[in-house]
Amino acid sequence: MATIELSKLTRGDVRNLSGQERGLAARHEFKVDELDKSPEPVLVQVPGDLDTISPSFFRGMFSVSILTLGIVGFSNHYVFDAKPQILEQVEQVVKGTIRDRSQILS
Repeated sequence: MATIELSKLTRGDVRNLSGQERGLAARHEFKVDELDKSPEPVLVQVPGDLDTISPSFFRGMFSVSILTLGIVGFSNHYVFDAKPQILEQVEQVVKGTIRDRSQILS
């Protein structure tokens, strides 16, 4: 199973991942376009000391994946290992991305 370790971005110093540009950079760094096509699920490990993943960061990193795979496909393909607070943020952004897809694609 491929793994995305967000600790590579936080390095133990960052408590909040934010900004669409940073999310897009993370998408490139972790080669998410390639991972989207993988037949195997992808584990996304979120450091325990991370407090927030902003919607802008998450959408920068995963909006193309969500729109391509759909909610169920995305949720089955990307498995998040995170504390409940982060998992709730992820779920809200995934649903919001589908709802707001016309704005995201423009």
